[in-house]
Amino acid sequence: MMTIVAYSVAGVWLTTLIVALLLPKKSSAFRAAQMIAVVSTVAFAAIWSRALFTDESAATSEKKESTTARASCASVESGQAEESIRTRLGEPSEVKDEAELRGPGAKAWVYRDSRCSVHLLDGVVESVD
Repeated sequence: MMTIVAYSVAGVWLTTLIVALLLPKKSSAFRAAQMIAVVSTVAFAAIWSRALFTDESAATSEKKESTTARASCASVESGQAEESIRTRLGEPSEVKDEAELRGPGAKAWVYRDSRCSVHLLDGVVESVD
C-alpha cells in the first residue's frame, strides 16, 4: 500500500515540476505550481522516510510462519501413506536414502523444524523418531 501512495505522490511531484518549468515565471499559475511542488515534495519525503524506517519484512515473515505451521510428527502413525504425511507435515527438510540399511525402497524424511524423522518403506510409514 505504501508503495502505491509513494508512486502516486512521486508522479504528482514530477508532473508539477515539469509544469512549473514550462510556465512563464511571472504568471499566477507558476506560483500555484511552485506551492504544489513544495507540498508534494514534503509529502513524498514523509512517505519515503516512513517506508524506509518501517520494518514490514518482520510483519510478513510472522504472517508466513503462521500460515506455514503444520502438524507435528506426533500425528504420524505407522501404515500411513507418503502423500498423507506430505499433506500433514509438508515437504521434508531432507530425504535420506536408507536402502543400504533397511533394504530397497527405504528412505527417511527428516523434518528439522519438528526435530523428527519419518521412516518409509515403499511409500508407507514404518516408524517415526
